[in-house]
Amino acid sequence: MVMHHATSSRPRGPRVRHPHPLRTDRARRALALGATTSGRYASRSRKPDAELLSWAKSKGAQPMDVFSLREDEETGVRGVYTKRALEADSIVCEVPRKLALEVTTAKTKCPVDGLDQEFWNKCDWWGKLACLLLAELQKGDSSPLKAYLDALPEAIPTPLHWTPEQLEMLQYRPLVDEVDKQREVWHGLYDRYCSASSARPLPTREAFVHAIECVRSRTFSGPYEGSNWETRIKQYGLVLVLAVGYVLGGFGEAYQAFNGALVVFLTILFRDLLVQRNPRSIRYVLCPVLDMFNHRSDVESDPSYEYFRNTFTLTLSKPVAENQEVCINYGKRGNDELMQYYGFVVPDNRHDSYTLSGFLVKAADVMRAEFSQEGGEGLAAKRLEMLSGTDTDVVVVRPKRLGLTGRALQALRVLVSTEEELRGRAALLDFGTKVSDANEALALRLMRRVCERELEEVLPTTKEEDEKALANLSGMGQDLSQVEVKMQALRFRIQKKRVLETYIESQV
Repeated sequence: MVMHHATSSRPRGPRVRHPHPLRTDRARRALALGATTSGRYASRSRKPDAELLSWAKSKGAQPMDVFSLREDEETGVRGVYTKRALEADSIVCEVPRKLALEVTTAKTKCPVDGLDQEFWNKCDWWGKLACLLLAELQKGDSSPLKAYLDALPEAIPTPLHWTPEQLEMLQYRPLVDEVDKQREVWHGLYDRYCSASSARPLPTREAFVHAIECVRSRTFSGPYEGSNWETRIKQYGLVLVLAVGYVLGGFGEAYQAFNGALVVFLTILFRDLLVQRNPRSIRYVLCPVLDMFNHRSDVESDPSYEYFRNTFTLTLSKPVAENQEVCINYGKRGNDELMQYYGFVVPDNRHDSYTLSGFLVKAADVMRAEFSQEGGEGLAAKRLEMLSGTDTDVVVVRPKRLGLTGRALQALRVLVSTEEELRGRAALLDFGTKVSDANEALALRLMRRVCERELEEVLPTTKEEDEKALANLSGMGQDLSQVEVKMQALRFRIQKKRVLETYIESQV
């Protein structure tokens, strides 16, 4: 599955995937390894975390006695620690499905009392899960998940809560725009929720948004099987009872009952097989305990749905030593997504990227200033005319030699093409393959110079200046304070500049 986080399901069945202030030398070493949290901050009531594990154990989760939830004394980050060594490729944690909040892509009746069915049908998965979470929170002490709800964070320090001035410290317009869009969408959903719900009192906008944040930073996703083994057994049992009653009641012959039962069995089986084979059949899960594990980029983990046991499990590919923190990997996520929904970045993240906005203008400026312009302004205008109306003004750069999309390469080939190379080519797709060795080399050189000028002239500070500023602040941070926001912004923009630097170095 995926950690949003993601899951796998055993017989094993489908897979489920996944969804700070670090101030000391030890903390910085942890950051260097990509050790980060997913919003596992102060719990709502500050009750001992052991209560969550005791509750989970009483409900059938295992082996809860092996784990402890605690904050690292030096880093202040809360995580899951093991009291004994854990072997590689073994199930280290198992939680009954009944303890989880879950939605699927299948059409279902709205499970939230007083909430309009049409609103439910139109909600994205994260909106539905947030509604389920809010419904449990509104039950208060009567919720069967109270121990889990008490362990959820009070706040998740993401850019959603930053002021416009603080967002500008990111020095990265694409993320600022995404956060603005996120705020607009979430607030709009809250307004529609209020109109669609007859329950009173309604949650505040802040509580609604916080529920979505918990969902976006803690959810696992993975293939949905259609129904679990226990449900299927009940369905088969009911069919058998009806078939026996059909014969004993004198309504027909035994062979008729057998044929009818066989048809129903096959219908149930083939329906679930079709659902399993549909890549759009997905489950999204908030699972107690499993969502408490922090992220490390060098860990391989496999949160899974165990079909026959009807449980969610966690398997790690590497052993974990006694008294060490148990971490998982949230998947192939760039720092834009990690910062936006989780509030952290991963250093030297190989899944990261840098989005160059206004690329055509920047490239044209470099061409005029640094490249010989055979054909003059007329040829330059012809190149730009070919690119007008295309989606090439935004280019994504990844930190590797082949770090450009095919679309970006096509645009670069057009921008450096000669009059002869343009002849007979009327559209961007005509540059889908290499035109010539000289054209390709010039195109990559242009891209390198655009990235260099982005670092030198467009961004207001250098990576070295950011690193120095972060070092000066590293002993002063407080959660959610102005200083901590600045530290988060510095960490983020340092990584964005590293993406450009890595790409530039790969082209030399």
